[in-house]
Amino acid sequence: MITLTEALDKTGMTLQAAGALVGLGKSAVSRIKSHDYPNWTNYEISIIRKMVDGGMLDKEHLGAEGDIEPGNLKLDPTTFIPTINVVETNNLANGLLDPTTTLNSSIGMIVGSAGYGKTTAIKHFASESPQAAYILYMEGYTLTMLLKTISIELTGTCQRYFDQNLALIKEATSTYRKLVIIDEADRMPIRLLEALRNINEFCGAPLLLVGEKALQAKLEAVPRLKSRIRKPEIAFVPINVTDVATFYQMAVGIDISEQKEVCRQLLRWAGNDFRNLVNDAQHIVSSMNTSGVYILSEEVLNAYKPLRS
Repeated sequence: MITLTEALDKTGMTLQAAGALVGLGKSAVSRIKSHDYPNWTNYEISIIRKMVDGGMLDKEHLGAEGDIEPGNLKLDPTTFIPTINVVETNNLANGLLDPTTTLNSSIGMIVGSAGYGKTTAIKHFASESPQAAYILYMEGYTLTMLLKTISIELTGTCQRYFDQNLALIKEATSTYRKLVIIDEADRMPIRLLEALRNINEFCGAPLLLVGEKALQAKLEAVPRLKSRIRKPEIAFVPINVTDVATFYQMAVGIDISEQKEVCRQLLRWAGNDFRNLVNDAQHIVSSMNTSGVYILSEEVLNAYKPLRS
């Protein structure tokens, strides 16, 4: 098969004109030429195929290598994207764990709408930090049940009674500072939030409360809780076009950063919900593999659009 450099020389096309065939900018085509672009081989074949389809090159220039084998693109739906939300979460959590900082204001708060990635961000932090324990609040928890869950996460064991578990938690946090992360804390009754404040004070264990906006209102209503909140209070913001492009780069290995309208359409479909972005990506990648297409263009999205309804 003819190379992209040879094809450009033969057709006299500029980098910009060649990129326009597949929805890429001239800098991306330049990187494809120098083999410094994700999946550059497939992009090179796709550009040359467009040249052949447009009559700018003869079919023999495509050669046997022009038949792209379907099924080569793979999506990793667990890919973790370091968004601004993640950076702020990590900064707050690390600050709460810092032994040189005060425990006077040692309750962190993260709020945001469902689908903004709060749980993913804090679970990732907990998985990376042995000093952090992640607890998902379950409806119906009594105080003793909550303490048992915290104790298990911190020590690997629990006891039957409230005071026994409290002692385990205090012992676990007495030598090294431990961060207790409570997810879906907005669903907790005030009395349990008050109890967490007591645990924070008695055990010297910083807390990170995570939930939807109702959490903020609950804490505002209890001055003793509000006064212990560490600044800054983090409000998760929706994903943006940069996050979309980063996800496809990291999870699929294709670069759509220069295809702004593609990124904007994917973002609109996601509706600010990262889970929708991942779900769409799974179907789009499957469709691209079936069709032997390796460039995520507006044309591909238009073909996929009817399948979303």
